[in-house]
Amino acid sequence: HIPTFKHLHSHDVRPPISEVDFQNEVSGYGYKGFRGDGNDNWVVEIERGDRSDSQSGRRVRTLRTHFRLRHQLQGCYLFSHKVKLPDWAFEQQEVTCNKNAIRDNSIWFVETNNNELLPASADKVNYKVPGFLKKFTELQVVMWTTNAGLTDRHTFDSRPSSWPRLLRGINFWMREHTQIYLLGNPFVWWLSTGSILAYAAVRALLILRAKRGYQDFNDSVVNKYDQLCGFLVMGWFMHYFPFFLMDRQLFLHHYFPALYYAILLSCSVFDLLTSMLRPRVRLQIAAVILVIALWNFYIYSPLAYGLQWTRSGCNRAKLLKTWDFGCNEFPEEYSHYSSGSPTPAKAGVTIGGAGEGRPAMVVEDVAKQSVESPAVEQKIEPGHDVFGKDKPKAPQSSGGAGQPKQPQEQQEPSPPIEKKVVQAAKDVVGQKKGGEVEEEPHPTDHTGVDAPVQGPGAPPPDAVAAAAKPEDEEE
Repeated sequence: HIPTFKHLHSHDVRPPISEVDFQNEVSGYGYKGFRGDGNDNWVVEIERGDRSDSQSGRRVRTLRTHFRLRHQLQGCYLFSHKVKLPDWAFEQQEVTCNKNAIRDNSIWFVETNNNELLPASADKVNYKVPGFLKKFTELQVVMWTTNAGLTDRHTFDSRPSSWPRLLRGINFWMREHTQIYLLGNPFVWWLSTGSILAYAAVRALLILRAKRGYQDFNDSVVNKYDQLCGFLVMGWFMHYFPFFLMDRQLFLHHYFPALYYAILLSCSVFDLLTSMLRPRVRLQIAAVILVIALWNFYIYSPLAYGLQWTRSGCNRAKLLKTWDFGCNEFPEEYSHYSSGSPTPAKAGVTIGGAGEGRPAMVVEDVAKQSVESPAVEQKIEPGHDVFGKDKPKAPQSSGGAGQPKQPQEQQEPSPPIEKKVVQAAKDVVGQKKGGEVEEEPHPTDHTGVDAPVQGPGAPPPDAVAAAAKPEDEEE
């Protein structure tokens, strides 16, 4: 290792993350001038060379030779995988010595080689400049591999079958009774989906007619629009269908590239359907479509820009039950915004679910809950982990709130009389502050104070109560 002069080292010790028997830790060991030991020895096994460099298959050559490193004593191979180390290692990939190593994750090559013993005339190599096709192929493989690993579920994810129908959107932001929710323009969205279905139906009809001997494709108009619409449908299909092959989490915005082709297709269908009309009539129809699209944009603009909205307006705009933006968050009238006290109808805000078999997720109004019903302090049984599965242990001594109880085998000897009196005073304070619930009753005197363990020279109950009195007054 150049900065620290340490050697690549491995031994029969488990790595920090992959703690399995067939993987060993790999670390840096030694110092400058240290000759090392047998655990620093690695055997170079050449995997393959480069076709343009005949020597790279026989000896290690920078960039050109791909090789494996086998540990001489352990027989494992230097290995790296996608498992990341913690923050102390800057989340770098974990490198281990793996006895069951996968070939692709065990191949290495030298990227940079600087050696003072090499003459100035030594051969120099550099990376090969890839062509367009190789760059394109590598980019697609990397994107596919990366996206395939994102398999976690999300509250607002959706599947491709729901996108053309606009069954649900994505909640981005909610604050001060306003909300930003990703939802397409319903009119434009459904019009584009209808155009795709219309093209598919007409294309199937033309194919059926061609089978029966009709020559529709010889018509220049039919041929023109068939090629134009067919190109746009193919673009829509290539941007939409691959998502069905992915198991990763998907969202509505993944449909946007395909949506552009669908909108262009709707324009082509409009041009075809109105091609026989007069230009003035076509303009009037186009104006009506534009007005409807702008009207839809105006209705749903409060969700797009986080504007003020009313609960009734929100409910009228919710055309589908699967649209899960929270109408209960908005006030009844716009005047509530100016008064600064918009009050929702319910204490909960629906922010997700209600789509594709997922129930709505409601975030409770925590502030209101704390006012109406103050939180009760949880009393933890002594010696029991609330997050674990171990059974509660019987308390060994009486103490105030938050004092851990020691098991019987670790219990300290009985304290002196002075400590017992102080302990009894702490018991009183702990009871008034909501101390722990005891599993077994303790003997008490008439004052209600837990009587300490009686031993030689122990004070009477009155003395214990007297010792606790100053603490009561102070509280």
